Amino acid sequence: MGTPDGGGSADAGLPRGIAAPASPALPMPPAPLDPGACPEGWTTVDGADGPGPCAPLDLAAPSCGADEALFPGETTCRRVGAACSADEWAEALPATGVLYVRAGAGPGGSGTRAAPFGRIRDAVAAAAAGDTVALGRGAYDEVLTVRSNVTLRGACVAETILSFSIASDGAGVVQLTGSTPRLENLTITGPRPGLLVEGGADAQLEDVLIDGASLYGLGVFGSGRLTAQNLVVRNTHGSALDGSSGRGITLESGGTLVLAQAVVERNRETGALAVGDGTLMRLTNVVFRETRAFGPESDGFGAAFGARVEGTGVLVERNPGIGVYVDDEGSTVELTHAVFRHNALTQVQVGLAGALRISRGLLTAGGEDAFLVGGTGSQILLEHVLVSEQAGRGINIQDSASAEIRRALFRGNDGTALRVAGPEGPGAPAASLVAGDVVVASNAGRGLLVQDGGAATMTRALLDDNEGTGVSVLSPDSTATLEDLVIQNTRRAPADQYGRGLEVGDGAQVAVTRMLLERNREVAALLHAGAPTLSDVTIRDTQIDGLQSTGRGLEIQGGAEAMVERLEITDARGTALLVTGEGTRATLVDLRLTDTEGAGPILPLGGHALTVNAGATAQITRALLERNREATVAAFGDGTVLTLEDLVARHNLERSCAADRCMGFGGGIGVGTYMGAHVQAHRFSISDGALCGVQLGGGLMDLLDGEIVRNPIGANVQTEGFDYARITEDVEFRDNDRNVDAMMLPLPEAVAPAPEM
Repeated sequence: MGTPDGGGSADAGLPRGIAAPASPALPMPPAPLDPGACPEGWTTVDGADGPGPCAPLDLAAPSCGADEALFPGETTCRRVGAACSADEWAEALPATGVLYVRAGAGPGGSGTRAAPFGRIRDAVAAAAAGDTVALGRGAYDEVLTVRSNVTLRGACVAETILSFSIASDGAGVVQLTGSTPRLENLTITGPRPGLLVEGGADAQLEDVLIDGASLYGLGVFGSGRLTAQNLVVRNTHGSALDGSSGRGITLESGGTLVLAQAVVERNRETGALAVGDGTLMRLTNVVFRETRAFGPESDGFGAAFGARVEGTGVLVERNPGIGVYVDDEGSTVELTHAVFRHNALTQVQVGLAGALRISRGLLTAGGEDAFLVGGTGSQILLEHVLVSEQAGRGINIQDSASAEIRRALFRGNDGTALRVAGPEGPGAPAASLVAGDVVVASNAGRGLLVQDGGAATMTRALLDDNEGTGVSVLSPDSTATLEDLVIQNTRRAPADQYGRGLEVGDGAQVAVTRMLLERNREVAALLHAGAPTLSDVTIRDTQIDGLQSTGRGLEIQGGAEAMVERLEITDARGTALLVTGEGTRATLVDLRLTDTEGAGPILPLGGHALTVNAGATAQITRALLERNREATVAAFGDGTVLTLEDLVARHNLERSCAADRCMGFGGGIGVGTYMGAHVQAHRFSISDGALCGVQLGGGLMDLLDGEIVRNPIGANVQTEGFDYARITEDVEFRDNDRNVDAMMLPLPEAVAPAPEM
């Protein structure tokens, strides 16, 4: 036991025999996006700290001429095919093997320039394999079936028009059924489908415009294969018979379409749809634009019932429905350098066990969520993707779907950036997200929300300037593994009073490794129920909100059983660390709590480093607490138990208002116990307080192997009938003005818990 006189030792170092707490490791930063080599005419957009993905200029489609279109990566309208020449037929025709056709020529022609055929079908019937049928300028009103290796070459797209005036849904203007037929430099139109490829055909198109067909513009069926370049399919109408559909391109039953430099625009219902096992659509520099509404359907393109779509340089814009949808098991869409923008509904929708992969993509300015993924087996993989300015969420994963994200930026969206929610039903797997190297910034909603049994793993992520909460993991069955995260500058949501960095609610299970929470509001991290584990966590400069009286670092409540290793909290407001509520248990190892300030709408209340409240239990091993205010450590309430081992609490300051507005109530207490709480400390040093080393205000305390040094009062005991030996027998009192005193000094107030979201 120390002597009752005080002194003036200047030793402020870590006392001998007390183990110093280890400092937390800081998180690793996310790797930046890599745009790769942009397609021709595309350029990178701004990323987080460098270039983002590639995209063409965002241009409203100009009013192009009848034979023109705005192709991907270009900024002005371009003619489809060659210009019309002075000659009646195309220039540079082969020297031999050419049969000529003139619109309106009388019967009896032989196919020469001097005596051309009057009908295309007659020239096709007379052609040998490898021949070219040269079509003169004019309009041809007939149905064509091309079964052989023949090329049909128009004079020019503007003035070589193939159509048939009799409406039909069962046959198109042109059917390609033979081996390697080819169409060039012409337009197809009329009240029926434009072009059909079927049977065993392996057809080719170049410089072809399909404009104003009915039911669908281009169809590839069965084992048919079509390779097309410089193709435009637009203005397809609904069926001339019953008004249905109006699709630009349809592929079914194993058909293959290889499409390069193409524009699919202003069609009705869907720009393009691939359906069925074995069906393949391969795209290079293709735009799906301005599909016209038809009932609930008005989408860019889709894949269903096992079809596959592969593409690079794909632009999907200004559609009134979904940008792309992928439905049914076996259906896949794989895109590189893909841009989705200004689509009025969801940009990308995946369901019914469909799968989608986007590498180097931009999704921006959509009317709803950028990604909606739902249903058992549905999955997406995103790499080097930027999602911005959505009217809804960035990505919404639900009902047992799964998503993997490798390097992505979610910025400026109007809803939660990433949401993971629920199994599809009882016994189904959880909806899941695995995300690495992600930046989530300036979204008008949470950065990451996991709820209703969802599961998330996030590694190397920056969540900055989001609204409401940086990361929320809610509901008992939800889980999250978080590693190398920075959550900072979270803003208050208009509908509530928060701005939290991390919230674990209602017993969700969370494991955190290396996390920095900086400049968040109200509570930087809130753990409610469950058994969360945290290691290597740094919390800095938690802010109060205009409607709040706290800027707490970490709060553990609601019966949680939390394990925290290597925690540092600096510049909190009100209380740095709060453990509160009956049944709440916290084990904290290697703890540093410094520079806590008071908080309150009128007077700065508190400033505590550690508060344990309302029947909670906390065990602290290796703690350094410096320059905190009023009561550095405070325990309140019957059933509250706080155990401290290897504790240094020094420079315990008064509240900042002690010189004027709260004179006489400033505190400056090292460790206090109140209202029936019980504090135990083993190997400790409490020094340099503004008022007293320890205070008992209706609580109990046991001290073993420690020192109380350089305080006006060593121990202030206001607990009636307390046995002083419990705090003096194995404690050195040194250099205090008075070692033990029972005067009635002001007591701190208990701290109210933060509300669960």
